[in-house]
Amino acid sequence: MRCLDNAVSTLVLCLLFLFMPLAETKAQDGEAGPQAQEPKDYETRRVAKTVEGLTFDVEEDRPIVKKDGVYQPLDIDSYVALRIERLRKEMETRVVALEERLARLEAALEALQQEAPGSPPETQDAL
Repeated sequence: MRCLDNAVSTLVLCLLFLFMPLAETKAQDGEAGPQAQEPKDYETRRVAKTVEGLTFDVEEDRPIVKKDGVYQPLDIDSYVALRIERLRKEMETRVVALEERLARLEAALEALQQEAPGSPPETQDAL
């Protein structure tokens, strides 16, 4: 009986090792798994950048700098600060655009309220 248990265990392990590479290949092909999703706005794509014959595998927007005569990717602290500064500028631009749009909508609403015949004057609700 013990011999049969060992044979079944061995068979299960063999099948597991046989089908495991197929599962990984299927996930890498983009048919399944989280790798099939598009990158989000905060994620970056890694690319190979070549400078002066040197190839670096870095983020798409990470600059290669020459420091002390040696080419290298921008250090992580400076790179994160650069990303945060870009994000801050983008947020400021969006805030300005939203404030302008809100001002236009408020002006249009005010104009509609003034044009409406017999509209009740604005009153504050008292509790």
